[in-house]
This record gives sequence, C-alpha cells and structure tokens, in this order.
Amino acid sequence: MEVEKQKIIQKGWFKNLILIGFPATISAIGVIITLVPTLPETIKNTLIILIIFSIFIHIWFVMFFSKQEEKIFGENKKLTTILAHLENKLITSRFTITIISEFTENWAKNINSFSHKISANQKISDTYWDKIKYFDSICIQCKNMIKKYCNDEDNSKISVGFVIYKEDEHGEKYIHMVAHSNPESTRPRACKRKEEKLSESIYHYADLIKEEHAGIEVAVNNEEILRIFRNTSRTTDLSKYTQYIAIPVYCSSNKLLGIFQIVTKYNYTIEKNKIELIKFAEENIIPFSNLIVLVDKIGKGLYTNPGEVERE
Repeated sequence: MEVEKQKIIQKGWFKNLILIGFPATISAIGVIITLVPTLPETIKNTLIILIIFSIFIHIWFVMFFSKQEEKIFGENKKLTTILAHLENKLITSRFTITIISEFTENWAKNINSFSHKISANQKISDTYWDKIKYFDSICIQCKNMIKKYCNDEDNSKISVGFVIYKEDEHGEKYIHMVAHSNPESTRPRACKRKEEKLSESIYHYADLIKEEHAGIEVAVNNEEILRIFRNTSRTTDLSKYTQYIAIPVYCSSNKLLGIFQIVTKYNYTIEKNKIELIKFAEENIIPFSNLIVLVDKIGKGLYTNPGEVERE
C-alpha cells in the first residue's frame, strides 16, 4: 500500500496538480475574502484557517518533491558513473584482445623468420628471439591498458615492470628487473643495475620471491605501501607511491619465472578498494603476465638444440 502511494506521489500529473492546484486554491480563497466583505465572521475565519493549512501542505509537498528529485538525481548520477565504468571495462577488454592478437601475429612471423635464419646460417643468435624486448612490449601495452581502464590520457604516473628470477648451476638465486614500461632514460635503478643475489636484495619483490608468495598482492593506498616497502636508498621517496600490484609469474611446471608488478604514484588510483583492485588484477593484469610465460616458453622451445645447429 505504501509503495502504491509513493508511485502515485511521484507521478508527473500528481506533482503538477499539487504545485499548481494549491497556490490556485489559496489565491481563489483570498479573492473571495476580499471581494465578499459581507461574509459571516465564522466562514471568513474558516477560509483563513483553510488558507494557512493549504500553505503548510504546499510547503510540505514542495520539500517532499525536492527530496525526491535530489534522490533521483543522485541515483541517475550513480548509474551514469556505473555505466561509464562498464564502458571503460568494455573498451579495456577490446584493447587487450587486440593487443594479444597483434602480439601473437607478430611472434608467429618472428618464429617463422627464426627457422629460416637457422636453415640459412646453421647458427642460433640470441637476437633471433629477443625475449627481453618482448617483455618490454608487454609492459608498455599493459601500461596502455591501465590508461584505457582509468580513462586517463596521462599514463606517466603508471609503471609496469617484470623482475626475472633464476638460479645458476650452483643453486645461487638471482633477480633482475629486465623489462619496464618507461623509456631507458627514466627507468628505476633496479633496471639499470646488473642482476643481484636474491639474498642481498632489499626490494619488496625480492621479499615476495623469498616468501614464495603465490597469490596476487595489492596495496590500495600509500599507508599500505609504507608498511611493505623499504627505502632502497637515501633519496627514495615512498610518499609518492599510491597503489601497488604484484603477480608472481609461474610456468606450467610451477616454476617461478619472476614478478610482474604495477606501481602508481602521485594519487593515481586504479580502483578505490582492495577487493576491486584484486578483481582488476585478475581480469586485466593476469592476461599480460600470461604473455610473459608464453614468450619464455616460446624462447625455450626455439633454443632447444636442434641437432647440428651451432649456438653463437
């Protein structure tokens, strides 16, 4: 019954009737009182009371309709925001599919070229399948994907990197940030340094590898980043970092290849809460981390010694 009453109140005709009818009625009563001075005092007083009562009812309805309009405006604004976000998600998904398609097409051509070079030279060069260059491309396109998702043309506050992990023949463990979305001149120190022993590294991604972290890790704000990051030098400014995503990259044999990570700074926010940020990583970052695995697998397959072929 209450719902039906609300529906009637929200009808356009009812609103117009109230907002126009009450002022018209009040005016009509006022005209009657003015033009008929011989009205009995009781009737006159009754009409005056009716005018006052009508004014109060009119004020109440005006306030009610105003609140209803504010509520509808708020709901419409919320719905518009949701639709815009869904549209960004759709654009992002299309972008990712297009990029994966372009990558695989390009890699297929390079694999074909690889086989022709081996046939012609009977030698294998590391430049035939430059996986570090491909890792760079994946990081760059992942950064562009985040820009699409956030609908923000400025992607200078986003950094995407891949930290490779390996063991030598003696069992010593090493890490090195081999790929990054930034140009060479603006890459972090971790990229410019040579590979370092895992046991000596103080970077957070090294901690994740030491702990054999298997799941997605996110830091949704600077307070969380300050809890997990450490100063790597006297010039490090941790206050500039806003959000962090780290995805351990494993191959099909459950061997760790490294850490694929995203860092944003200067209040650049991908998602506002942890649950949504993890969901974003699962839906949008993991496809790019899977491309890292694919590039590595292709490289290992191509460089398996094919009989008499000599390695340069």
